[in-house]
Amino acid sequence: MRYNNSFSYEFIVAPEVQLQNLLLPPMLIQPLIENAILHGLIVDNRPDAHLEVKLTQGEKKICITITDNGIGLQNRSTIPKRLAGVKEKSMGIESILERIEMINLQNHNNISQFAISSNANGVGTVAVICLPVLLSVVPDVVFTT
Repeated sequence: MRYNNSFSYEFIVAPEVQLQNLLLPPMLIQPLIENAILHGLIVDNRPDAHLEVKLTQGEKKICITITDNGIGLQNRSTIPKRLAGVKEKSMGIESILERIEMINLQNHNNISQFAISSNANGVGTVAVICLPVLLSVVPDVVFTT
């Protein structure tokens, strides 16, 4: 609504992902989606602008992939300053990298990963964040009257 339907979006969740029990650290995915919108999709005014968020799960990790068909990483320097926002450096990406490192140290593994790159077809950006699968244990609740 905020951007007057200037882009379409899609959320794809693999059937094995248990969304109702999945625990994800807060504020790891939101900055990636925000970057895709603010720095990729709305600056170009493309009629086919699209954002996709996909959740897939392996044996020990869940991966969230944010893909857009915006201007891409290689064209970021061509964005007029008035459209790019005030920040010169993305604190969100730096914060994500630090938190991924902390998660790996806490879990004594290197399951958590983060990568951002240009889309394979040269249009847009792909950000992938993988985290260990942590599920909440929700007891069965029985209501009686």
